Amino acid sequence: MVDITLPDSVTEIETKAFESCSSLETIQFGKSLNKIGEKAFYNCYNIKKIVIPKNVTSIGTEAFSGCSSMNEVYNLSSLNIEAKSTNYGYVGYYTNTIF
Repeated sequence: MVDITLPDSVTEIETKAFESCSSLETIQFGKSLNKIGEKAFYNCYNIKKIVIPKNVTSIGTEAFSGCSSMNEVYNLSSLNIEAKSTNYGYVGYYTNTIF
């Protein structure tokens, strides 16, 4: 599984849903997504880019921990995601800039 596109009907990604899916490189979230569970993408180290949709209000602990190739993070949500921070499940930890 290299690319995943989640439909707009998906509102939540469960805990550990894609944990250690090392072949995963890209994921596109649907517009209705509002929660990303704990360790949802833990150790998915080939993900390079992520776009957090505007409706996301919760990102679980370590949701993106181990995603060491992720160098592009686009935050469309109201969450205060910061580069090099472990907040919001490490989503900004591996990048220098949040777009």
